[in-house]
Order: sequence, then structure tokens, then C-alpha cells
Amino acid sequence: MLILYDVIEYIQGKIDADEDLPEGIKVLEAFKYAHKTNKSEIQVSIIDHTEFVRFTTFEDGKVYISPLQFNVFATQMKIGEETVSAQKAAYILAQKIIDWLNVIDLHAEIPEVLGARNGTYSSGRPFDIGTVLYQTVVRIDLYLESI
Repeated sequence: MLILYDVIEYIQGKIDADEDLPEGIKVLEAFKYAHKTNKSEIQVSIIDHTEFVRFTTFEDGKVYISPLQFNVFATQMKIGEETVSAQKAAYILAQKIIDWLNVIDLHAEIPEVLGARNGTYSSGRPFDIGTVLYQTVVRIDLYLESI
């Protein structure tokens, strides 16, 4: 689905423009072949893509629901003026993703998206053997337009 790449580009732009975040946090497609996760990054995948029948019209306009999953990996980092733990950094990045997708006119930023809902994230947990890299999972539903 090409919408995945639009979302990746949108979130990457938001991260790059956020002066409170350190440089170098990348947003990429999840499950890349031979990719090793060992630093702060965000991996994005589409969980499903189904028609939202309630909004299908007689003119054949359709709305689809595409739940997204963001795997947020974070190390200890400086956010703003504060150095935060890897776990807290994962939470902060997760909340920023939800906030960036929960804008009044997301359609203006990503034309295929009518809106986003149900942004939640899981508890941060160690991803590696130690506590250097923490992960939290963000889930958010995108409502997509297809005519």
C-alpha cells in the first residue's frame, strides 16, 4: 500500500522538524530484510485494510480503515533540555506520533487520509537483553478515501 510510504514521509518530516528531538531518528517500513534495530528508530506497518461499509455510498465512494502499527524503539536521549531514560523517550515519541496524526485536517497533509482515530500505545519494555533500547507499540486507525 502506497499510503504507508506517505505516512512514513509525513512522520519523518515531523521528527526532522521537531527541535526538541535529537537528529538521526529514522522512520522506516517494518520488517526490512537483514535490518538490525540497535538505535532509536520508528518502524511502521499496516495491520489491515478493509472497507468501512457504513460509509460506502451509492456513487461508489468508499472509505477504508487501515490500522497502522508503529514500533517505537528508543535509547536514552535528550529531549528538549532534559535527558530522559530509554523508556520515557519511547513514551514521548509514541505520544508525539499520536499528536501528529491527530490533527484537525490530516487530509491536507496526506490527501488520501480522511482522518485518524483510536491512538493508543503499549507500556514501554526492554527490547534488548539489557535496558539500553526500549520499545513501545503505537496503534492508530486511518480512515482512507477511495473513489
